[in-house]
Amino acid sequence: MANDASLVQLIADGKIYLNLVDNPTWPTDADFSPSTNDWAEIGYYSEDGFTLSPQPGDETEFLGHNGDIVETDQLPGFWKFAFSALEYRKEIVEAYFDTTVQSDGSFEVDRASVNTERKLLGVGISKQGDKVFYACPRVKVSEREDIVHNRTTLLAHGLTFRTFKGTPPGAAPGAEGYQFKAWATKLADES
Repeated sequence: MANDASLVQLIADGKIYLNLVDNPTWPTDADFSPSTNDWAEIGYYSEDGFTLSPQPGDETEFLGHNGDIVETDQLPGFWKFAFSALEYRKEIVEAYFDTTVQSDGSFEVDRASVNTERKLLGVGISKQGDKVFYACPRVKVSEREDIVHNRTTLLAHGLTFRTFKGTPPGAAPGAEGYQFKAWATKLADES
């Protein structure tokens, strides 16, 4: 098969949003435009983009009488959503330090742990305008990179969010939850 550049979709742009309110308007498709009343765009993040990586749960092996593995079972695990924010914005500072920024720009830090859950949206946009959209109803910061104050890191805040199974705002009572829901406009074009 010959190389066909038309089959390649390069991500030209991307956006990451964190919720501003407890029950933000929730996406229903990849063309969703987050309201500035409900969602805060985190601004610029590193040229490495954002990563979504699986973290499978523990695996149990079931052995036959001769010691051969006859079946395996794996716990659901979770996903990691990681990026390095480059702008010193209120939403990033509050997520990184698990604190509240006051109106005078100050914030107090009284622990190193993070306990606040958030909602997160991640959007990748190809040069052709196709989108891949991820909506995570429950995330919490699970890892943070050190903040280095120098001229090359630009006060980068490296954050990794862990997904948890949750129901989106406005879901019907008893609705089945998920760790994230994704839409891809290119896939919709093919169906």
